[in-house]
Amino acid sequence: KSNVSLMYILGLNDGFINTPHYKSILLESGLQESQIHVLDQTRHVPAIDNSDLCAKLILEFNKCKTYGLLKELTEEQIKGIMNIMIFIQLIFIMKLIL
Repeated sequence: KSNVSLMYILGLNDGFINTPHYKSILLESGLQESQIHVLDQTRHVPAIDNSDLCAKLILEFNKCKTYGLLKELTEEQIKGIMNIMIFIQLIFIMKLIL
């Protein structure tokens, strides 16, 4: 259980995890259906395959919360942050491989 508001964005066509099974685990852990978004035609990294929808979901989620500066971000700024996060993840993966 988490005391922090959570939102999961999953890709329906994820080649690494079984999305329906993972979603059922999230629901069993107490998350609400509205906190879990499974995106069609999206693989393991929804921010790459479906960046526009991901940005909209994050923006909508943040509007419901009070996170200071995050509440003021635009959709384009959120997409920029997602790109930076993806880049950092890729660097981390490269270090693990090499």
